[in-house]
Amino acid sequence: MRLSKHHALANDFLIGIDLDGSVAPDASFAAAVCDRRRGLGADGLIVGQVLGSGKASFSLFNSDGSTAEISGNGMRCFGQALRRLESLDVFEVDTLAGLRRIEYVEGDDEGEAIYRVSMGEVTIGDDPTNAIRKRLAVAAGAPIRAIGQASIGNPHVVMEIDDIDALDLDAVGELAQDLFGPINLHVVTLDHDATSIRMRPYERGVGATEACGTGACVAASFAPRWHGMEGAILVEMPGGDVTVTPGSDVILQGPTTFVADIELSEGL
Repeated sequence: MRLSKHHALANDFLIGIDLDGSVAPDASFAAAVCDRRRGLGADGLIVGQVLGSGKASFSLFNSDGSTAEISGNGMRCFGQALRRLESLDVFEVDTLAGLRRIEYVEGDDEGEAIYRVSMGEVTIGDDPTNAIRKRLAVAAGAPIRAIGQASIGNPHVVMEIDDIDALDLDAVGELAQDLFGPINLHVVTLDHDATSIRMRPYERGVGATEACGTGACVAASFAPRWHGMEGAILVEMPGGDVTVTPGSDVILQGPTTFVADIELSEGL
């Protein structure tokens, strides 16, 4: 089995593209190959199948072997892996969250390139209860200015506090799993000059990560509701920045970097 490794703002993925129908990944393999000490190391494993010219399917395993519906960073990495094989600029991809469109923008697919993904619609959920809000505030050690639940095909909680660097993200992220079930948690500070967001992500099945593309999309979609932000929003994360344009079909644009091709001695 041939894999390629890519990262999008240090959110890294191993990608296997099935050309002959022989790939049959499972949770145990995904956890083993993503292990950073005993395996190759990654935040997730993506397995795709080419369905025709410019069409593909996308399956994602988190580093613990659990499945995820979609990943914004993973989609950009997948687009780069596909384009290295097919030399096309646009791909329509079938995911567990529905059809998504990946577009090459510019750059070198043997290094860093920019990709744009049409991520679909953000669905706002019910506000967390006051009891949940209080427990998260205690864990964060700071008042929560705003908090919301939403889905972009996968579930998220976004909470705004003043100092996102001071809190114990692992502790707050683990508490969120107890309170909401498996969920992606993002702590944010919004620029009240209405142009950017700073965000730290904690992803279900992985833990704290350098970046989260779907999380950036959801956080940017709360920004107009909370602070009246308009137009494209820069989302700054520990691994780097992406640009998100909220709307009925959220647009995510940012870099992805090819790291290496890997040939496994045995197939999946």
